Amino acid sequence: MRVFHTFGVRWTFNTGPFTIKEHVVVTLMSNVCIGYAYSTDALLALKGKPFYNVDMGWGFQILFTLSSQLIGIGLAGLSRRFLVWPAAMIWPNQFSNTTLFYALHDKTKSNGQDTNGWVISRYRYFIYVCAAMFCYYWIPAVLWQGLSVFAFVTWIRPNNVVLNQLFGGFTGLSLIPITFDWTYVSAYLLDPLLSPTHSHINVLVGLFVFVIIPTIGIAYTGALYAKYLPINTSQTYDNTQKTYNVSRILGDNFSFDVQKYKAYSPMFLAPTFALNYGLSFAALIAALVHVSLFHGREIWYRFRTARNQEPDIHLKLIQKYRDAPEWWYAALLVISLGLGIATSEGFPSQLPWWAFLVSNIVAAVFLIPTCTILAISNIALALNVLSPFLAGFIIPGRPIAVMVFKVYSTITLGQAQTYLGDLKLAHYMKVPPRVTFWCQVVATIWAVFVQIAVMNWTLSTIPDCCAL
Repeated sequence: MRVFHTFGVRWTFNTGPFTIKEHVVVTLMSNVCIGYAYSTDALLALKGKPFYNVDMGWGFQILFTLSSQLIGIGLAGLSRRFLVWPAAMIWPNQFSNTTLFYALHDKTKSNGQDTNGWVISRYRYFIYVCAAMFCYYWIPAVLWQGLSVFAFVTWIRPNNVVLNQLFGGFTGLSLIPITFDWTYVSAYLLDPLLSPTHSHINVLVGLFVFVIIPTIGIAYTGALYAKYLPINTSQTYDNTQKTYNVSRILGDNFSFDVQKYKAYSPMFLAPTFALNYGLSFAALIAALVHVSLFHGREIWYRFRTARNQEPDIHLKLIQKYRDAPEWWYAALLVISLGLGIATSEGFPSQLPWWAFLVSNIVAAVFLIPTCTILAISNIALALNVLSPFLAGFIIPGRPIAVMVFKVYSTITLGQAQTYLGDLKLAHYMKVPPRVTFWCQVVATIWAVFVQIAVMNWTLSTIPDCCAL
């Protein structure tokens, strides 16, 4: 066993197999490294020849990605008293992880009297199920991909437009949503096995009332020029039914040119895409109202009492460890905000410093409401629709600035949601808070440099890797 002390954290490494807490620490670090940085989408749009073909250099890329990834972690740490410590914040999407960790480290046989005769250990059962899924997944993923979206109704008349619009899996509404692919099932509600019953009912009723019925009404009444467009797609179109060419409406310095826009075409959206925008606005405002009415007193109470509140068993046990002080998270937030201001002011990003701060204020406003809903119901809300709308209003005619604004607001909230879930996982598994802080921050910084390096290597080495 080797012991190191870094930044006030005691790191212990065993020479034998991982303990359950070491396993959790590795998972917390891998959660950061596995997912890609959202800012790389914007960087690819900037550097890609089919888009802007603008290269602001490694400095912009690293500062942009570092700041956008770290701001959310700072905000998440400062909101632990509202979203991690209270017992009501259960975070259902972490239950599978806690169960998995327990199964991987518990090889004792079950008591048949308590398990209806089953005596197999959790570990052995996990191995059997994992092996079975490995074998089965070859069927829908490789041998017969039609099982992933089993739109058997369209087999009756494959060339019938209405039939495909209503029952098609990719281009239609999939009114009979059958799938034999677990990856499709687990994408629903961030895994339907972990979501509470009220979440399922809420989402299904909302899907039917606010999506299916309005989409059919829009499509078959011809509203929003729907008869000229696919019923379900995220593609945007011009007035000739071709993919909208953004470059045709840009003027000098990639600014929006009204005259070119009028000479070219308005933008047309499919019915489901248009509803997606409208419902996203409605859902976010509903989140503010719902949390204010139903959880406002609780949030105010947590704000006043801080950690001196009634602890559940998990909070009692985690209090045995030295806490990561809030000034750590505050310092991280200030540093990352400074990096963000340097990004917006030191490079031709079109984004003024005040607009950068507004993007993060928007994320901070929605942090507690959206994370409260996520922690209770496993329903995730994002700012990817609202943020560019606001950016287009406050900084009109600057498409690059709108894109950067969207990245900051969207990923700040997204990183906060992810990190708060990881904090709750560490809370459940009793990982010392200081270890959790440093393993996530260090892994995030390392992942930023790796992803930027890989992205630049790919763009410079592989011909036409981003060509449309």
